[in-house]
Amino acid sequence: MEVAPASVPTYISKKALKWAIDNTTTITNYVGRVLGDKAAAKVGNAMHNYVKPALRKLEALDKVTYGKLEDTIYDALKKPVGSGTARVAARVIVEAIKFFAPI
Repeated sequence: MEVAPASVPTYISKKALKWAIDNTTTITNYVGRVLGDKAAAKVGNAMHNYVKPALRKLEALDKVTYGKLEDTIYDALKKPVGSGTARVAARVIVEAIKFFAPI
C-alpha cells in the first residue's frame, strides 16, 4: 500500500488508534507505572467502560490526530475519574500509545 505524504500523519494516528483499541491492558499497565496503582485501577476500569467505546467512534473519522485522540480520551474519562485526573491520564494514555503502538 502506498501512502501519500499528506496522509502520513493520519495513517500513523489511525494505526495507533487501532492498536490502542486492541491493547487497553498495556496502556493501563503503563498508566500504573507512571501514575501509580490507584490511578491505574481507575483508568483500567474507565478504559473498558468509557475510553474504548469512544475510540471506536473515532475509527469512523477520516482524519484522526493525536490531539483529537487526547481530547476524546479526556472527555471519556472526565465524568468517571474527575477533570484533573482525566487531563493527566489522557496525556499519559496518548504518550503510551505513541510509545508502544507498532507503527
